[in-house]
Amino acid sequence: MKNRDLSLDLLRILSAISVITIHVSGDNWNKVNVHSFEWQTFNFYESLVRFSVVAFVMISGVFLLDASHKLTLSDLYKKKILRFVLMFIVWSLFYNFIFSGSNNFINNITDSLLESEGTTHLWFLKM
Repeated sequence: MKNRDLSLDLLRILSAISVITIHVSGDNWNKVNVHSFEWQTFNFYESLVRFSVVAFVMISGVFLLDASHKLTLSDLYKKKILRFVLMFIVWSLFYNFIFSGSNNFINNITDSLLESEGTTHLWFLKM
């Protein structure tokens, strides 16, 4: 068994819980008045856990740029980037098939694959 970095595991757990908090807070912002205590509460919690998005990006960088693994440029493209591109395409097709309906399926595929809009929760794969 490889040596695990417990701090990265704990940061992942904290970040996952924080992302859930972001989604719960963000989903309720438009349902309450901006001047209400509820809105301020949602805003407080969402602001408190906003670090989690950046933390996930940095954790990915730690594993991608690990000096103990010899990663050539060819391996980077074949093993890492190609895998992300394929994941993005497969999940975009899946979500478009499920949520678009048959009339807009082709337009939604092009939107989510090529434009900045589309399947919004997959934005991090484009990043």
